[in-house]
Amino acid sequence: MVALLIALSVLNIMISFLFLRKQEGKIVLSLDNIFIFCYMFFIYVGFPICYINLLEVTTYDNWREFVINYTTFEVFIYYFVALIVEIVFVKSLRIKRLESLNLNNSVFISKEKEFTFPIFHLSIIVFIIGLFCEWLYLRAYGGYNNYLEYSKALRSGIIIIKNQFSFLQPFRKLIVFSSYLFLVQIEKNNRNKLLIVGLYLISLFFSFRVLYANAGRLSMISFIIIQLLFLFLKKFNFITFKTVALLFCISFIFVGLVGFIGSYLEENISESLIDTLCGELSFIFANFNVEFKNVNQLNFRWLIDIVVWPIYFLPSSIWTKLGIKTSADINTALILGSQKGVNGVTGEIPTDLISISYMQLGIIGLIILPFVYGFIFNKLFTICDRFKSKDLGKMLKVYLSFEIAFTIIYADPLHIINAMFPFFVFIILVFIFDFISKYIKLSTKNKNL
Repeated sequence: MVALLIALSVLNIMISFLFLRKQEGKIVLSLDNIFIFCYMFFIYVGFPICYINLLEVTTYDNWREFVINYTTFEVFIYYFVALIVEIVFVKSLRIKRLESLNLNNSVFISKEKEFTFPIFHLSIIVFIIGLFCEWLYLRAYGGYNNYLEYSKALRSGIIIIKNQFSFLQPFRKLIVFSSYLFLVQIEKNNRNKLLIVGLYLISLFFSFRVLYANAGRLSMISFIIIQLLFLFLKKFNFITFKTVALLFCISFIFVGLVGFIGSYLEENISESLIDTLCGELSFIFANFNVEFKNVNQLNFRWLIDIVVWPIYFLPSSIWTKLGIKTSADINTALILGSQKGVNGVTGEIPTDLISISYMQLGIIGLIILPFVYGFIFNKLFTICDRFKSKDLGKMLKVYLSFEIAFTIIYADPLHIINAMFPFFVFIILVFIFDFISKYIKLSTKNKNL
């Protein structure tokens, strides 16, 4: 079985290389290509590594048996299904041409569509909104220190204190997002540079407070890696050997940070990098095997995750009263017997891109959901080209590339919205400010006529 897994992984990796977008014989450093590389790592490299590791260890009991009990037929099906999802997602990403993360090669954006207002003031507004929501949210718990005692229970679905401002929880991440905005502006030579450096350091402090209180490894690591990627990759247009070496080093740092921060937050006890990697990825391969083996009990979602996703922007108290369950709820119940917060189940098994696609409508879902996801992400990505500040566009592209790459692992619409919530709020504010700015300019122009 190990030989078969490795052989099929190599075959799918070779096919994936054919879909990499190239320019002048070089691989473009773009969203679609980054997705392909991450997909190869998470799926085609991850599967044989996790399988081999789980043959030797008995940890990850929730899904170990589902990973090592793949039959030969199921392995062939999984690799075929994985390739379908990858191709459809990448093709839908390319409906409108995506340029390099570096905006130097971007298509011309007309002045009518370009966002021209100063980003400095909006950055401060984003930061202040985040701070205000943080203050209101923590009041119910008696302050930050007291909240630390409840945060892990809240993550497990256990409500100890009823917080009337619980709906503000995702808005706290605006503090984190403001750090990206301030970092972009530091390199500019202007009279506000010292002030921007100060604001960046302050936002950095409060960002780590928020991330530490949330006790989420990936959120904290993402915060660090996104800024490193922006600083190191913004001058590259193509994926060269130097770029691959850099990405490999960052990947190694990422896995190391998962283990280190996980130990610090007491979320895992793995000492080996391989064990840490398998602990993070094994559920992906368990998900599909459970769904495929229990297709009669699965009750297809009938594409509901495409239809109802906007409702996840609302407080959970609203959509839970409507009886809406997430794909992760269904997946967790299928594997653990009950969803999170019920019958003593405190953990949740997320749905990856492959399993949530199959969960929609079988083979049809494998085509429709990746297509819709890719199309939406393409539209979000092209918005980044409209900013007058090229560095801001680069930062947003790096941010989106990182978040979209993790959609391979965490593809539940609720998880995506939670992860990218500050970006969505920022874009809404951008369009509001843009409308006001253009309205003021038009009014001024008419008065002068």
